[in-house]
Amino acid sequence: MAGIIKIKDQLYAPEIEPLLDIMTFQDVEKAIAKGLMDRVVSGAAVVNVGDIRSVATRRQAGHWASPNVVGADHIPRTAFHAVYEALITAAEFFALKNAYGKGFDYAEAWEMYRAYERELFRFDQLYRQFCEQADIAESRIWDVLKTLREQVEACYVNGYMQDLATCWGKLVDPKGNQSLLSAWRLKDTPNQQRFFERLVAPRLREAERRRSFVVISDAFRYEAAEELTRELNGKYRFEAHLHSQLGVPWHGCSVATRKTGV
Repeated sequence: MAGIIKIKDQLYAPEIEPLLDIMTFQDVEKAIAKGLMDRVVSGAAVVNVGDIRSVATRRQAGHWASPNVVGADHIPRTAFHAVYEALITAAEFFALKNAYGKGFDYAEAWEMYRAYERELFRFDQLYRQFCEQADIAESRIWDVLKTLREQVEACYVNGYMQDLATCWGKLVDPKGNQSLLSAWRLKDTPNQQRFFERLVAPRLREAERRRSFVVISDAFRYEAAEELTRELNGKYRFEAHLHSQLGVPWHGCSVATRKTGV
């Protein structure tokens, strides 16, 4: 039917609002997804996350983008759903970047460390989540997010990471006024080498047959641990807590700290 009425020829309007009530044609779904993506790209500096989420979640509940609809395998419902999820995540990422438009500025290392625990980790989390959803969409041979992906990548690498590294570098520079390398300690932050003493040994002393299991993953980032903590607390009948510790310093091209979820 879409071919008979030449639906593609009717999709010339620059605004997507007139199309939002239409759930019948796949070409309309593509037009809305593309239009919403263009809106995020062009309005990144003033993006309204609520507006983007409202349109995206509405379409995700519709015929073409809902993973709960049973249909032919060739219909890219998973890709449509992933595209809308990526658009929401990208909007949140740009909004967070806009909130730190002047970059990062902290007087002491512990202040920046706390800021990362409180909110800055969201940059890494949103970037990862966007890439995951974009990969799903691209796996169905649909590159509608190509332009947006390039913009997110540039903002993450040249904006967030560069600003973060510059600010953190000033705080750990041994020539600075408050060299972290000269005394590898942060206010109210335990050092990694005391992990067993603080968290494992006390539990083992509680009972003779008490056992504790420690899962060590060198690539388990703080932002991923935060997401896992929320999921565990939301699904299962036990309580998960997230803590971080100051990693062991090493000297070379850079200084790394590791945040570990417990």
